[in-house]
Amino acid sequence: MVADRSPASAPFDPAAMVLPVWAALFTVHLLAGAWRLPIGNLFDEIQHYSFAVALAEHPTLFPLYGSYRVLAPDLVTWTTATNHLAHPPLYHLLMTPLTRAFPRDPLPLRLVDVALVIGGLTLTARTLAARLVGGEAKVLLVILVFGLSETTKMGALVNNDDLLVAEVGLLLWAWAGSRRRPLLAGLVLAAIGWTKLNGFVAAGTFLAVAHLFEVRRGDAPFFGRTGAWLVAGAVLGAVPTAAVWLQFGTPVWLPDPFPDWFLRADDATRAAITPGIYAAWFFHELGARFPFVQHRLDVLPLLGLLAVSALAALPGGRGADDGTRDLARAGVIATAVVLALVGLHGWSNFRAAGILSEAQPRYFLGVWPVFAFAVVIGLDRLPAPFAKGARRGLIVVLAFVSTPLFALWGG
Repeated sequence: MVADRSPASAPFDPAAMVLPVWAALFTVHLLAGAWRLPIGNLFDEIQHYSFAVALAEHPTLFPLYGSYRVLAPDLVTWTTATNHLAHPPLYHLLMTPLTRAFPRDPLPLRLVDVALVIGGLTLTARTLAARLVGGEAKVLLVILVFGLSETTKMGALVNNDDLLVAEVGLLLWAWAGSRRRPLLAGLVLAAIGWTKLNGFVAAGTFLAVAHLFEVRRGDAPFFGRTGAWLVAGAVLGAVPTAAVWLQFGTPVWLPDPFPDWFLRADDATRAAITPGIYAAWFFHELGARFPFVQHRLDVLPLLGLLAVSALAALPGGRGADDGTRDLARAGVIATAVVLALVGLHGWSNFRAAGILSEAQPRYFLGVWPVFAFAVVIGLDRLPAPFAKGARRGLIVVLAFVSTPLFALWGG
């Protein structure tokens, strides 16, 4: 008997409808922002644009951090301010043809960034949703993937995080798609290393843990073809960080002094803050910065609920195959590692210079999609009626808090 493949017989997939609607919503918002927002310090945009212009004038794979300056608002005159960015140069080198073709105009670069973010998030959501069973679970995943609000706001600006979003989407498609592509996964991992260090640590940790789970299941040898490509990608991706370490004696170059517009505590406050007080501030700041309109609502309890749901994925979830469960577990472990490193780095900068700028949700965009995936898998540990109610409740809350709809609330 031949299966009926007519459209009428196909099961309704809510995610297939929600994903294009969500992508269109954010695309319209980002295009509007790219068109109307003035270039400035928001998400370090003028620093990123200045870096791209400088590399267009003097291309190099190994920038001499600390020697670059920042363009004035007219995007012609160089100021005496030191450019505090110390990112690997891949994104900025890729943007140099546009800075040459359209001098003094960041709009073409912004439009490319919009495409990178929307394309990356859409590919991520499609790839991970295909591993799930149930329409509500897929819809929740789509909303979560798009729910890291800083990511979808940066997409309107010149910023290397936008390339990272696209790279993460391609990496997950290569690793967790319908067919494994280990060579591509290794190449994308290397590209991430040349884009942003925290993304490289996040992606590398996730891939390492996911591969170890496969080895434990007996699905792959420890150092077979997949392991070899991952190691090669990690080595190539570590080159820019190694170069900085050799040059400055530290894996991350830090400006001295920090720009005066960085939020910082005075010496008396710094001396009085204990690690526990800093940790409490750190998590509450993440909660305040997570909503689409920052500092209007502290959603730390919501993030706590998501974290508990993700942790519930460690024992696995009903209805998920071993590979899917281990993908979620790897996401939880990678997120925990990144959270610890970001927190420790922030505490180190606070103790050294009173800097209070490290509690930023965008620092987690390298692991956010797999964390979101773990949240959905973890909810399956609940009894079916509770899991259904939890999914629906999260869909409603997140659809409001983490989208442009939130900007309509409160003026």
